[in-house]
Amino acid sequence: MAHAVVRQRVRNTRSLFMMLAGNRSMQRVEEIYWLRAYGCLAVFAFHLLDHLNQRLDTLVTDVARIPTVFGTPVFIFISVFLFSLRYGNEVPRGFLGNRLKYIMVPYLVYGLAYAVAEFLRLHAADDDAGLRTSCASICSTPAGTATSCSSPPSSTPSTGSTDG
Repeated sequence: MAHAVVRQRVRNTRSLFMMLAGNRSMQRVEEIYWLRAYGCLAVFAFHLLDHLNQRLDTLVTDVARIPTVFGTPVFIFISVFLFSLRYGNEVPRGFLGNRLKYIMVPYLVYGLAYAVAEFLRLHAADDDAGLRTSCASICSTPAGTATSCSSPPSSTPSTGSTDG
């Protein structure tokens, strides 16, 4: 009895998905798996070679990175291809809003949480993360002497000598 109820619910769920999909059956494209495998390996190899390139900058690591730069564009191609295969010329109503809600909102929340945690970590360690150095380079006078960003540069340059 319970198995029959489960089977009926599965059939109802499939019917619902088919109705929402406009009775279009999704074609299986086997080549997508090869593209996904290449994309995964290319992204991994790109980051590995980039890490190696920071320590061992040679022509070999630079040339080896060339085929790996296509990793991310492969995933974009796969997404667009499957989207067009799935939906054709008609985009479902509310599609973009749903994508923003389920992708961008968590991304922004996580990014904000990470930024706050990193700020608090740097503040607790009394590390300015180069902000004071950057501020000094931005607020430097034309003569190249650094001034405080909170105070305007003085009009008379100091000579640095104490005559007296």
